[in-house]
Amino acid sequence: MQADRTAHPIGWYRSPGRAIFRYLDFEDRPGENPWLDLLRCAAIGLVLARHGHRAWIESAGAEPAWFDFIMLNGWMGVDLFFVLSGYLVGRILLRQGGGLGGLSTYLRRRALRILPAYYAVLLATTLGAFPLYGFASQDLGQRLLYHLAMLQDYLSSDINVVFWSLGVEVKFYLLAPFILLLAARARSPGTLLCLLGVLVLLSTAVRLGIVLERGPPVDYAAFIPVFRHPAHAVGEPLMLGAAAAVLGQRGLLRLGPRAAARLLGASAAAITGLAMSHELMADISIFDIVFQPLLIALLFAAAVAAGAALSDTHLPCARAARIGARLAYPLYLTHFPLLPLSLAVAHAFDGAAAAFWTVFLGLSVASALAVHYAFEKPFLIARPTQAAAVRER
Repeated sequence: MQADRTAHPIGWYRSPGRAIFRYLDFEDRPGENPWLDLLRCAAIGLVLARHGHRAWIESAGAEPAWFDFIMLNGWMGVDLFFVLSGYLVGRILLRQGGGLGGLSTYLRRRALRILPAYYAVLLATTLGAFPLYGFASQDLGQRLLYHLAMLQDYLSSDINVVFWSLGVEVKFYLLAPFILLLAARARSPGTLLCLLGVLVLLSTAVRLGIVLERGPPVDYAAFIPVFRHPAHAVGEPLMLGAAAAVLGQRGLLRLGPRAAARLLGASAAAITGLAMSHELMADISIFDIVFQPLLIALLFAAAVAAGAALSDTHLPCARAARIGARLAYPLYLTHFPLLPLSLAVAHAFDGAAAAFWTVFLGLSVASALAVHYAFEKPFLIARPTQAAAVRER
């Protein structure tokens, strides 16, 4: 029987050369927003700055100065990722009608989006594929199992520290349809705003309760497993992103292009000012634990809402932003275990910061491309369409 030449998603049988080009290309997709791509680039840039600069300063034995703070505070990029995830997942579910309709297709799409690349990098890290990168081998089998089950946000992300946020995101993906179902049942604007406000403030209340019961942690190492990594402690950015999607869909969040541009600029300036003010987690106060995460989430939510409102506004660097956004996830997964090799290569030459950043960013981009093409894109192509979720309803 003759093969169907139109069945393959990239048209391989019709034109192999063209199919390969399409596979390697970062093509524009209908409905994508270049301004949100730009924000995703900012998020991964902040994370790379945080881990790279911290590793370099520690290796050089230097004390951070005021101009180092904006890079050391780049951990805030994860909060921006969370707001973007909350908004985009909220939009996806709203396009499907909200609630539990199309649930199986939604879950399959989310699983194929996040798990293949994550499992590939987790396995590669465990097998020692990143030169000079080490981690404790004690109870490795047990630790690998709970990483496979996406429980590392609660049970310690001690194979690759950045994996903690994936545990948080997966739990949000599972909760999001129920959150949207609750929002759909809130008929009046006042009821909806109260509901969304309660959902946003749940994590703030949880952190406040823990502080009142236990007192503030003595240092950063004690802060992380209680107040930063567990999913229940970091819900504000995800909930605010979902809230922005709901309010936009209900017509309660309307911004014209000029107002959106001003809001984006103001939120970016406020975040930059906060990041430059001091090393935010050098000394941990009750404000840092309870209210600062909410403030950061609100600022990033304002930026995402503004970016969403600018969807029809031209962005000169749209293609660069699209490529950066597509590589953000594999960059996030792979960059951290490349730090020891990058430091070693930089010190083997002149030991300058420029050498380190050249090696670190070059290796990170190369590894991200490898993961994207080998373990991410094949599964993205294989995902069921969102139209299937609508038919499933």
